[in-house]
Amino acid sequence: MQHSTDDKSEIVAGNSSARLLDARRDLAAILLSSGGGFALSGVLLIGAPLAARIGSQARGPDLLVRGGLLVGAIGLVAFLATLVLRSRRGWLGSALLAASIGAVGLGGAIALFALAVLLPDTNDARSSAVLFLLAPGATLAGLGIGVLRGDVWARPVLATFAALMSVALGWIAAETFFSGDHTIVVIAAAAAVPVVLILISLSLSTGEVLFSRKESDTSLDAGDGTGHALFVGASRISTAFFILFWLFLVAVVPPNVINAIHRKRQRVTMGDLRSIATAVEAYGVDNDVYPAAKSIEELVRFVEPQYIRHLPRTDGWGWPLDFKAIYRSKDGRHMTAEEYVVRSPGRDGVFEHGDPTAYEQGFTTNFDQDLVFSNGQFSRWPEGTMGP
Repeated sequence: MQHSTDDKSEIVAGNSSARLLDARRDLAAILLSSGGGFALSGVLLIGAPLAARIGSQARGPDLLVRGGLLVGAIGLVAFLATLVLRSRRGWLGSALLAASIGAVGLGGAIALFALAVLLPDTNDARSSAVLFLLAPGATLAGLGIGVLRGDVWARPVLATFAALMSVALGWIAAETFFSGDHTIVVIAAAAAVPVVLILISLSLSTGEVLFSRKESDTSLDAGDGTGHALFVGASRISTAFFILFWLFLVAVVPPNVINAIHRKRQRVTMGDLRSIATAVEAYGVDNDVYPAAKSIEELVRFVEPQYIRHLPRTDGWGWPLDFKAIYRSKDGRHMTAEEYVVRSPGRDGVFEHGDPTAYEQGFTTNFDQDLVFSNGQFSRWPEGTMGP
């Protein structure tokens, strides 16, 4: 009878040890995936001449973002499949496989999203982004290797990282609470749960056993099992949050990135239309008539460089702008340029009307619609911005 009881105890201890090892390797896979993903995205941002050519096109950022969405979605499916199909034997190899898939999937998605946003910016901005991604990426990846190997130094480093994350998430929750954004408060507070549990489990007296390389030392009977149970729970919650973050990356980020990119191009276009109109109005004040130009290229010889140093020729998407002088008769005999229209075809590069005076005043509802400025004010402007 005693022999049977001892056998059951050994089985329980063995199962507990296996759960603890799985938890540690789950956490290592998350750290390696995150760190490897950030580091890989930083490396991809260094060059990418092909992406630069794609991004310079009117719909180039859309292609880059959709490419990131595809890479991220495929990586997420493969990562989940690796976790679901893993076996107890050879789990170390499965952890490395999951981490590799996570790094490639996350890194590719983040890099393509970042390229879509940063390509119009200066090289300095891209270089800063590279450093911002490489530094934490390398740090997290190194920590993940230490956790996976069970290195003794990984315990204090992980505890320090957890403490810093707890403070950062607490600060975010407090700031957003007072600003009224309760959604961010809930997300930050929920994300802090596994971080705090990891910190507590590492701080207890049995925390050292968590990073022992001897599997016999990692069973829950090696001292008080409270810290181990907290660590296992924290690892599982962290895995769930990591998957939710990845889902957020591929489901929520792409449409918002695309919208932000084209909003920026709209603002650039509106600023250029105003600059052109300012030069035309200044010419009209001096000459009592607007420039008699039928295109943006003809307008150049009227206003450069006296009224504007460099006249914009293209809009924020790279499409040629259109300028037309509208002729009216003041005295019933002579036709002079008394009005003007300058317009952008929007994202699609196609004007909605051949006649520049055919637009009804109002706002646009999508990025493909034309933006029009005529006679000192906008007659077509983006929804959500100030009109005439």
